[in-house]
Amino acid sequence: MNIMRIIILTMLWSAVSLADPNGIPDDPHQLIVQVNGIVCSFCAFGTEKKLSKLDFLDKSQFGDGVLVDIRSHQVTLSLNPEVTVKYAEIADAITKGGYDPVAYYPVIRGVLLNNEGRLEITNPENGQVYVLPEGTEAGQTIGQTVQCSAELSPDAAAKYKNGDSVVLSHAVIVALEQ
Repeated sequence: MNIMRIIILTMLWSAVSLADPNGIPDDPHQLIVQVNGIVCSFCAFGTEKKLSKLDFLDKSQFGDGVLVDIRSHQVTLSLNPEVTVKYAEIADAITKGGYDPVAYYPVIRGVLLNNEGRLEITNPENGQVYVLPEGTEAGQTIGQTVQCSAELSPDAAAKYKNGDSVVLSHAVIVALEQ
């Protein structure tokens, strides 16, 4: 009985990750997804297995490109910078596993442009275009290289098709030194 308890506790402890418990990403090659329902190592394993099949992950990180933190209910995906992120595939993998993605937190780095009144950042590594929400404060950063911490809603993620612009829910822009 004690051996079984030790095995179960070891499995649970091993599923607990070292990801940022605050969920604030700062690496443009990582995406954090807040997920409802991931509360045990079995949940984490199933979700990780589904997500690890995505072709835009950097599988040299976290063993398979996916890190699940059951304490914070977050999934961190290590992104291949040369491949566009297919948000609908992430949403599909999570929902088919029986869980609900609550929010996506990408960090985007690129040149901020004003395209006919709408602010956009294009990722220079893969060409993916992100549209900032109306009212985002850009200040004097138009035309400059910026880093943007953002949030993408689950509805927007599920509708995103490869090649479309990704419409963000919230965004905070920081100019990077040139």
